[in-house]
Amino acid sequence: AIVATIAIAGAGCQDEITTHTDVPYDERFGEDTVMDVYSPEGSGPHPGVMFIHGGGWTSGSKAEYTTAARRLARSGYVAATINYRLLPDGRYPRNVQDCFCALSYLRANAGSYRLHPDRVAIMGYSAGGHLAWLVGVSANEDLHAPDCKWGRTGAPRAVVVGAGVHDLRRRNDFLTDSFFG
Repeated sequence: AIVATIAIAGAGCQDEITTHTDVPYDERFGEDTVMDVYSPEGSGPHPGVMFIHGGGWTSGSKAEYTTAARRLARSGYVAATINYRLLPDGRYPRNVQDCFCALSYLRANAGSYRLHPDRVAIMGYSAGGHLAWLVGVSANEDLHAPDCKWGRTGAPRAVVVGAGVHDLRRRNDFLTDSFFG
């Protein structure tokens, strides 16, 4: 993982943030399961936000939320942007399990990022909103439990969903067939 401290003059509450790029949260799946973590200066622990990108479960990357993550870090939050396995490898429930594994990693390694492990929100848009919603409502579902080394974790403190798809029963197309395998 690459670590850099970026000085940003006059932008928000914090002048510097520490950036950890391509941090593996599940080494079994390579770049499909890496995250970037943006930490504000100061002793912390800081609240956090984990971003889940959209892209119809078939495309997109953690880079979609880089600007928002940096902005939050400058405002005193730890922000993480994650990749997760995309279709076809990321068929349900694997993509949800990846998101849980990323949250579990963040909490297990909270000290490294000056993160308060009990104050982490999840945010996503479109397919990322769908996955964020599932993480928010299904932490106790065995089907969604991650099998990564970080293990199970509880629900996030808050969930912010933008344009998330929540009812796939009426979608009878390639995407739905691919999503459910």
